[in-house]
Amino acid sequence: MIQDQTVLEIRTLGNFQVSYGEKILTQEYSRSYRLWKIFKYLITYREQGVLPEVLVEKIWPDEDYADAKSAVRTQVHRLRQLLTSATGINGSDFILFNHGSYQWNKECKYWLDADQFEQLCQQAQNIKQENPSEAITLLQKAVALYVGEYLPEEAYSEWAIIQRQYYNRLYLEAVVTLGDLLKDKGQYNEIITLCEKAMNIEPCVEEIHIHYIDALLAQGKKKLAISHFGRISETFCREMGIKPFSKMSHLYQVIQGEGGIAEHDLTLIQEDLQRSPAEAGAFFCDPIVFRSMYQLEQRRKKQNITVGLFTLIGIGPNGLQIRAESMKHLKEVLASCLRKTDVFTRWNDSQFIAMLYDTDYDKADKKKIIEKIENCFWATCKWDNERLTLFSKLQPFLPAQK
Repeated sequence: MIQDQTVLEIRTLGNFQVSYGEKILTQEYSRSYRLWKIFKYLITYREQGVLPEVLVEKIWPDEDYADAKSAVRTQVHRLRQLLTSATGINGSDFILFNHGSYQWNKECKYWLDADQFEQLCQQAQNIKQENPSEAITLLQKAVALYVGEYLPEEAYSEWAIIQRQYYNRLYLEAVVTLGDLLKDKGQYNEIITLCEKAMNIEPCVEEIHIHYIDALLAQGKKKLAISHFGRISETFCREMGIKPFSKMSHLYQVIQGEGGIAEHDLTLIQEDLQRSPAEAGAFFCDPIVFRSMYQLEQRRKKQNITVGLFTLIGIGPNGLQIRAESMKHLKEVLASCLRKTDVFTRWNDSQFIAMLYDTDYDKADKKKIIEKIENCFWATCKWDNERLTLFSKLQPFLPAQK
């Protein structure tokens, strides 16, 4: 809240609100959608005048006015009346008309959160080297003002996009810079609070997550750091298709102990290894882990392992989509039909590969193993075999090459 309550207070970051003293104008005149649209446009482009024709084209692109000047003049007149009635100040003092263009009067008595936010960010960046403590204070005020995107209700208005991106960029720079300054002073609680708010606003910014994990580690909260890394990695990799960032991957190595503090209590290490309970059914793992386990078995020179390959082929125009959706189903079938001592992995987009332990390939009833898996798959699959084909194959475990 600003100190001088005699000015028009305009908030645009996170939500749009115009107030004067104790009156919230956007609530009292909540149905004046068209007037507030003009107001928001003039505030957004307050550095320049705008022609009536341009104003109509930008904020009402789907409407066809025979006389754009007259239409805008009527709406601006009503907006000025609204401001006069609410503030007691002549509405023309807020909205000027010069040389055929309308423009917000920057000399009138008003306060805009976006202006204040921008000024605080710029001031902090200018003094962060020589006066980091003051820069921290300024940046804390700035990030407190930014409670969300610029004019979020205008998400689909092209005229608001550039300003929205600009303030968003300023915010991210402010958060990262503030995190750096707080880290230099060892203020890790403040970093955690800062990052938790920032991640709710911008969940996919690498530097913010690095600051957050660093702060957790500095406070000895290793389990929380590991848990957060796992969640954000899953979000980036599985939901967004983004590979783990190099910086975050290195940080994960630090979390796991490479270059970190050595742990000498073997019981604690085993408890850490057991933090994820074993799942029922066959053991499913990453292809990299599967490859390592395969190489380990080659060293052991075991002869009682059978290797299985299960391939799904989608048929028809939607074959790829059908296959992609049914791979999850095949994974569940393999986990339940294979034994809990067996290991399997998703080898690629259409195949699973498995190692079946304690099976003698020459004596095992391979047909029964395959039939069990395929029968279970088709019995519970929502697609018929005219749209999807499952190929199953078993063969002996190949020994290591000499």
